[in-house]
Amino acid sequence: SDYRFAYFQSGAVGWMFSEEPLIKSLDLKWLDMLKFRASYGQLGDDNINGRWLYMDSWGYGGAFNHALTGVDPSNSPYQWYYESQVGNPNVHWEVATKLDIAADYALFGGVISGSFDFFKENRSNILLDGGRRSVPSYYGTTAPTANLGEVETSGYELEMRWNKQLNREWRLWGNVFYTKATNK
Repeated sequence: SDYRFAYFQSGAVGWMFSEEPLIKSLDLKWLDMLKFRASYGQLGDDNINGRWLYMDSWGYGGAFNHALTGVDPSNSPYQWYYESQVGNPNVHWEVATKLDIAADYALFGGVISGSFDFFKENRSNILLDGGRRSVPSYYGTTAPTANLGEVETSGYELEMRWNKQLNREWRLWGNVFYTKATNK
């Protein structure tokens, strides 16, 4: 309950390099647009199957073991209660810290355009539900959800678009993408 709310911040900047007076004075007719951009920030995620992961939950149903009690379960007036979820009071948000550095371009009257992106993401405190962790058999139930996972992703993406207006009725265009990403 102490970690139900969190504050995640991010920001981005961009620089339209092709609009700088020095670049305009060069009169590069083939360069329509060159823009550099960067963003950095954090996101929070608590999207896992289950609610109120910080609390113990109780369920009922089933019956006592006949051999243990000597009473036929169908004739028993007692209800079987059990702990259906072991809570974890220290469970908190997953945090994804992201960085993106990129350049966008357009050349030759917009016929060729695209972008180059370098990205990096560190996802920490990943929620792992108890069914994915091993606990001793004498524990008696599934282990509680806990923030035990971490993944680091980095890579880059290249994009190139070709867009040529042949006449008033015909246009040829195509896109090519290449992405390389590595996860640890």
